[in-house]
Amino acid sequence: MIERIRTHNRLNGVWFSVIEFALIALVVSPFGVYYARAGSVVYAITAVGIVLNCLIVVLLGVRQLRAREPSATLRQRRDSNERARIRRAHPHLFADTL
Repeated sequence: MIERIRTHNRLNGVWFSVIEFALIALVVSPFGVYYARAGSVVYAITAVGIVLNCLIVVLLGVRQLRAREPSATLRQRRDSNERARIRRAHPHLFADTL
């Protein structure tokens, strides 16, 4: 699973992934606190799970940034030829995302 996350980070751009998942964690965290205080255990656990998942993606992304691993640029992500090449090289990406 870690390698899948790292691959997605590289293909989407590590900075993009780090910012995206950090924002999701920041948005969902208050809901987790609210649900925990309101006694909605299932919703609180769900929120905590989402936040932990996001923080793992952020942590892996920060490690990739520190290691200076290459990642996709915005220009590459917008290039239809590059996207087609990625789909051919990584046919499982959509299923992994789901």
